[in-house]
Amino acid sequence: MARDKSTLSLAMSALSTGGFVKHTHTPFNNAAASASPHAPPAESRFFDYTPAPIEYRNRILNKLETGDHIVRYVRFPSAGLTRQPGGLVHAHYWHGKRPGQKPLLIVLPIFGSYTYPTEAMVRTIRRHYGGDCHVLQIVGENYLLDWFGLAEVDSYEALTAKADEMAEHMRIAVIDLKRCVDWALTREEIDAERIALIGFSMGAFLTALTLGVEPRLRAGVVVLGGAHPAGIIASCGGKPGMAKAAVMERLGLSWEEYFRVLENATCSNDPAHFEGCFRPERILLFDALYDTCMPARSRAALWQAMGQPERYTMHYGHKSAFLAMTPLGRNFMRRKTLQFLDRVL
Repeated sequence: MARDKSTLSLAMSALSTGGFVKHTHTPFNNAAASASPHAPPAESRFFDYTPAPIEYRNRILNKLETGDHIVRYVRFPSAGLTRQPGGLVHAHYWHGKRPGQKPLLIVLPIFGSYTYPTEAMVRTIRRHYGGDCHVLQIVGENYLLDWFGLAEVDSYEALTAKADEMAEHMRIAVIDLKRCVDWALTREEIDAERIALIGFSMGAFLTALTLGVEPRLRAGVVVLGGAHPAGIIASCGGKPGMAKAAVMERLGLSWEEYFRVLENATCSNDPAHFEGCFRPERILLFDALYDTCMPARSRAALWQAMGQPERYTMHYGHKSAFLAMTPLGRNFMRRKTLQFLDRVL
């Protein structure tokens, strides 16, 4: 696999080229898309739940209020196992002040990691649309997956149980996003026909998966995500890599054996299962050519499953590609996202 380009490498490249971000653009090819979405496959039942009124709590955050938005801190119980504080879904709801129904943009976090991508995107959306949009900014204080618990498993049985637990956290996260849509549909100020989902890294994986099983979403932006979750977990560095190294050494497993356990547990959480259930003309995909966290096979499978939507492949690694969201990269990802949202919403 090609060597991952460092953040410093992208910074030097951007500075030397006046902020130009190297990328390959693949437009959406309407001729390659299905005429209409297919019926959901049997795997979609994995995300079944019983809709019920969302008993949420909220309070106004006066310090964050702007001329265009009232800001509410919203919380409601998660649908099941969760690693977030209090077993709750936490979010900031930027309620546009202008009258009439307006679109809702649900922006996901990376979960337990960098907050900049989410905060930068929310800020960009608010400034661009002013009071003519609402934003539900999901707060992911803790890692969605228990990397430290995974690193400590001391038997094959414990590894299997932990992998099953991780798969359940993914499933519940998707159901909670579907319940966010349930909540949105009770709000008179939200246009039910214009709800979009935006996610980064782990949030991008969840965005892709949710777009495959939630037809009420109008559009989605997937930033540095992929399909085949077992391959992602078994290939990524950082905390997942730390856990992998510890488990493989302690249990004497090969990479293939470790991968097989993860695949058996997480296969139902794979966006690739839902090929034909997406609306590719309403999806924007960003990925990275030298991304070792989202392997090439994972990235290609996601693009194919989603119907080959418009795609920007950044010529950098997983982390360094995020500089394309900053002024150093001329806010490339943010600008392209706004252009896409203007078109589909």
